[in-house]
Amino acid sequence: MTGIYKIKLADLDARMLQELQNQYAHAEVELRVNTQEHWTEEEEDWFWNTIDRLDWKQEGNEDAVIRPVVNYLASQPFRNILLFADILSEKLYTLDAQVFAENMGEHSFRESYYFSARRFPLRPLLRCGKWAHCIPKCARRSGRNA
Repeated sequence: MTGIYKIKLADLDARMLQELQNQYAHAEVELRVNTQEHWTEEEEDWFWNTIDRLDWKQEGNEDAVIRPVVNYLASQPFRNILLFADILSEKLYTLDAQVFAENMGEHSFRESYYFSARRFPLRPLLRCGKWAHCIPKCARRSGRNA
């Protein structure tokens, strides 16, 4: 059975955390952080500078393309790992629109034509499973838990 508890992070103290760990030692916890709607210019710049670390010379080997980003995020504070995931998620959500799919050139979305995300120019970034896997991996590499 799943229980949902809403608590402000400021109200979560060591005693309360210890009680939860004792009572639910083997339970999986989902942490949902409600963040601001828009990021600062500095945070946006940091995000795009991180994206610039993608090694496009390795195109064809998606793991090699994203390796510099994964390694960089692994060296960052956990807050930055979450920030990167939030901004990336928002950017991908914005791109997931028919208007973009209809204006991609030869392989654009048409009613009578099979359309595949594999033809999308940002395919390595759209493989959300890869990035979703990347975030906990970055946290583990940096010695933090995700």
